[in-house]
Amino acid sequence: MRFGFTRREFLRLTGAGIAVASFPACNDPSRGSSTAAASVRFFSPSEYDVIDAAVSRLIPDDTNFDGSPSPGAGPARVVDYIDRLLAAFADDMPFIFAGGPASDRNPIPDPALCSAIVPSNGLGPNDFQTPVALSRRQEISWRARILGTAALGAEAAFLRANNKVLGQGDANGDVAGLQDAYRQGVKDLNDFANQLFGQDFVALAGPEQDLVLQLNPNQGFIDTLFANAVEGMYANPEYGGNQPPDRTRPATGADGDNRPLGWNYIGFEGDRQPLGYTIFDPATESYCEIAAHPMSKPNPGSDLAPLDAQTMAALPEIVASLRRRR
Repeated sequence: MRFGFTRREFLRLTGAGIAVASFPACNDPSRGSSTAAASVRFFSPSEYDVIDAAVSRLIPDDTNFDGSPSPGAGPARVVDYIDRLLAAFADDMPFIFAGGPASDRNPIPDPALCSAIVPSNGLGPNDFQTPVALSRRQEISWRARILGTAALGAEAAFLRANNKVLGQGDANGDVAGLQDAYRQGVKDLNDFANQLFGQDFVALAGPEQDLVLQLNPNQGFIDTLFANAVEGMYANPEYGGNQPPDRTRPATGADGDNRPLGWNYIGFEGDRQPLGYTIFDPATESYCEIAAHPMSKPNPGSDLAPLDAQTMAALPEIVASLRRRR
């Protein structure tokens, strides 16, 4: 069952607790993603409201174990992630993949941590705000995915031929893109909401919206929306979603007071650069740990403890059980 459970259960069931910091999406680097919500780029105002309401039910606001609030997809502005993804090719440089290598959200406190590494001082530029240029193949592939193959003309001939072989698309082998899927999906949500309750989707109470999502005949769109909602909740905030509580200020790392909401919820420190929680020093060919945030030991693999006999004896049954569940 996709709905009717808390966001904590959602994370456990879907494995979305593994935050991904490089989901493809789009953004307007000139605006930045940690400022106040920017203008809508693809959706009409009414479509924007429907998608915002829908993702807010897919990943709803929750409560932490200590009783404190845990904001969901609404406050994290997941709808902006989706809106910018759909409008990616309205820009000369589509924001499909964010650049790098450093966001400067998580400065390294000890300048002498590694001999050959100059750590971030927390004052440098955010490289993730600059998109990576697409190769020609990547551009065709993403245009087809977002705009649909019909919008590509002769460039999509090989995609159409492949679609025909696979029995996909229309008689010409054309497949609709995400833009068309969302236009139709919003219409289907409103039509089904009116069929069940006599009102548009945004006018319904939360439990009624859950039913519209759960029972909607267009489950292909609901699956797409669900996947995009997860991406927007946990991707880098430069992509539009996973915003911090105060969007008038830049998102901070684990040491700051304005952490992206999705990362804060699952306890992910964020994109500590340049190589995660430990830094490889090529001069000494060793790993230097960030003392303030010990997530692993230096040189992992050199001091691994063997499994005890009881665990070793249970491994065959564990593996067999996992295979049965596939």
